[in-house]
Amino acid sequence: PDMANAIIYAKDRGVVVVVSAGNNGAAGVTIPGCMSPALTVGATDNGVLALFSGRGISVDITAPGVGVYSTWLDNSYMSLSGTSSATPVVAGVIALMKYKNPSASAFDIERVLLKTAKKVQEKDITDAETLLVNAHAAVRQI
Repeated sequence: PDMANAIIYAKDRGVVVVVSAGNNGAAGVTIPGCMSPALTVGATDNGVLALFSGRGISVDITAPGVGVYSTWLDNSYMSLSGTSSATPVVAGVIALMKYKNPSASAFDIERVLLKTAKKVQEKDITDAETLLVNAHAAVRQI
């Protein structure tokens, strides 16, 4: 309940709360991604939902999440995979959207983000619709 209340508190104050879907694959989305006020991010691999990515109706959007280069503790770079690698991509797009339009509300940001996203293919769920963030279109339309 405390985490859900914190997400609602932030959202009520205009913050887009971006969380990862977890890496449980078909077993579903982990906390806090399964909480509806959060914007839950899954991971893709070359434009297809990654097999490890949490999936289901709680996933709002996806971003590249396989082989993402990131800095590491010893100031080196490492290739990482997971929804925790995909989530900062979406957060970065949101930052660009807010930079372009500082007065955009959290509702407007999420609406444009989802409206401009591209449909993604899922390998093991044929009737599911998953969306891939489209940074260029989202920033252009906000």
